[in-house]
Amino acid sequence: ENKAIFTIHLAETRKERVECMKNNGMLPVEYLDALGVLTPNTLIAHAVWLTKAEIRLLAKRGVKISHNPISNMKLAGGGVMPLPEMWEEGIIVGLGTDSVASNNSMDMFEVMKGAGLIQKHHRWDPKTAPAQRILDMATIDGAKCIGMDHEIGSLEQGKYADIISISLDNPRMQPPKNIVSNVVYAANGGCVDDVIINGKHVLSTPR
Repeated sequence: ENKAIFTIHLAETRKERVECMKNNGMLPVEYLDALGVLTPNTLIAHAVWLTKAEIRLLAKRGVKISHNPISNMKLAGGGVMPLPEMWEEGIIVGLGTDSVASNNSMDMFEVMKGAGLIQKHHRWDPKTAPAQRILDMATIDGAKCIGMDHEIGSLEQGKYADIISISLDNPRMQPPKNIVSNVVYAANGGCVDDVIINGKHVLSTPR
C-alpha cells in the first residue's frame, strides 16, 4: 500500500534451500513468489543459491539484488552468487556489507574488491565483473536497488551532491594508470580525504 521497499535475506545457504523445499515443496524464490512479495520494490540480500529458473523469475518480477560477498565468505555459506547470469537477465544488482557481525569493517571499498575477485576466481576468467561494472554496483546500481537513483548514485544536475574525494597522491592510488581499477582493487575507506553530503562538507582529512 505504501510502495515501500521490501527487503529480505534469501538463498544465502544451501541448508535454507533444503528446508524450504522440505517444508513448502518449493524453492525459496518460488515460495516468495507464491506469497506475492516479489515485485520491483523487493530487494533480496545474498541470492547465492539460485537456479537459472529462479533467476529468470526474479528478472520477470523486477526484483533487485544486494550482493554481499564479504559476509558470504566469512560465514562460509558456500557457492558464489551467479552475478553474470543475473546481468544477462537484466537484474539490477547492488553491493551490500550485511551486518558488523558478518563483515566487521563495513568497508564498501573492501566489498567492491571482494565482489570482483570472487567472481573472477569462481569463473576462472579475469574478465568477469569488470572494475567499472563493480563501481557501478556500489553507486548507481545501489541507488536503483532502493529506488533512489533519481536522487543519488551519480553526479548529475538535480541530484544530491554526495561526493567523496580520494587523493591520487595516496600510495594505494599509484600508479594512476587506471583510476577505476585502483578505486575498486586498491583503495580502502582510509583513502577518502573529503566527504560531501547533499552539498555540505562534513569531513576533510588534513593534508
